[in-house]
Amino acid sequence: TVSSTGCRGTYTDFTVYVNPLPEPVLEDGSICVELSTGLVFQSHLLDSGLPNTTDYQFTWYYNGNVISGATQNTYAAEEAGDYYVLVQNTNTNCENISNIVTVTEINNATDFTYSITDAFTDNATVAISVLDGNGSYLYQLDDQDLQDSNVFTGVSFGTHQLTVVDEKGCTDLTKEI
Repeated sequence: TVSSTGCRGTYTDFTVYVNPLPEPVLEDGSICVELSTGLVFQSHLLDSGLPNTTDYQFTWYYNGNVISGATQNTYAAEEAGDYYVLVQNTNTNCENISNIVTVTEINNATDFTYSITDAFTDNATVAISVLDGNGSYLYQLDDQDLQDSNVFTGVSFGTHQLTVVDEKGCTDLTKEI
């Protein structure tokens, strides 16, 4: 209601549009690099969490430097290092910077060995040793659940399948023993 010198005018409605500040949020991740060649075979997708519309302009950064041509709401990181994104709302020119995330490099394992104690019994123990790579490994005997431990106890007599994978999907090895 408008008022001036004690006189009150008529009531008027106003509509106020509030455009929220863009709030991009990124997650740490890993890339998979072939140990023997150094080639990346699995990138890490950085996702701003915002839609890829004309309402936003995206500028991605790697180790503090602008990534040329990276203007979408996502970016496939293929190098280890620190990343963040600057997002500008094109309607309001308001901008915000995401959190800085670290992308690490994981080298795939190319082989593993195993040792068996008390073989040819129904209470054998199998221990797995991964020869190379730097992943966080999970181990599986036959169709059992994956486990953190590289040792299996109470293994029955006969043929079995050993599997080694890493949590990020860089390694997937299987051997029959």
